[in-house]
Amino acid sequence: MNDQPRRFHLRTSDAPTVYGPVTLETLRQWAREGRIGPGCEVSPDGHQWIAADQIPELGLHWWMKLPDGRWYGPVHLTAAAALAAEHGLSHDLAVRRGSNGIEMTLAAALAQSQVSVASTPIFDEERVLEDLRRALGIRGRL
Repeated sequence: MNDQPRRFHLRTSDAPTVYGPVTLETLRQWAREGRIGPGCEVSPDGHQWIAADQIPELGLHWWMKLPDGRWYGPVHLTAAAALAAEHGLSHDLAVRRGSNGIEMTLAAALAQSQVSVASTPIFDEERVLEDLRRALGIRGRL
């Protein structure tokens, strides 16, 4: 059995630039930092890609309502708070979990997330790989 953590590649939507291979924990950190957002893709092999928001462990579940009324997302909640602060937006900014979730303020979402942090499951690399295989239609191991 291989004790080495699985490695993944990240492709950004803007350049596109490919980063990696990196661990799933690194991807999780990048999502919290706002380095993974709308249009980014992840691959276990650098050849077959799926949307990063299809990997639940990355936490890309949140949409932010911009001052002009458009919705931006999906992003990690921590990244949403950082983006709001960076652009001088209030924590009264509207957010929603998922593209059609219930709208609430960023402050309320942050408060709720503090309550549920202890119940957040630890990520499972094998389950993430299985999700990737299923999404990409791959049989067998990657």
